[in-house]
Amino acid sequence: MKKLFFLFAFLGAVLFSNAIHAQAYNSAIGLRLGYPTSVSYKKFLTESNAIEIFAGYRGYSFYNWFSVGAASSPLS
Repeated sequence: MKKLFFLFAFLGAVLFSNAIHAQAYNSAIGLRLGYPTSVSYKKFLTESNAIEIFAGYRGYSFYNWFSVGAASSPLS
């Protein structure tokens, strides 16, 4: 009985694995946790190139700072 169950479970996994697809997106908004904590926006320019812009804030008792940055990432 166990062999029959595992056979059907294996066949079901093989058949349904062809139907699994990743979510397609062109842009995304995210949160970067760390120092400083930042909000980021990523936009795909082409299928293999993307640009990401992020802005963050960090505060101490004696000084504060605001950071802004951008990165371009070719995907391979």
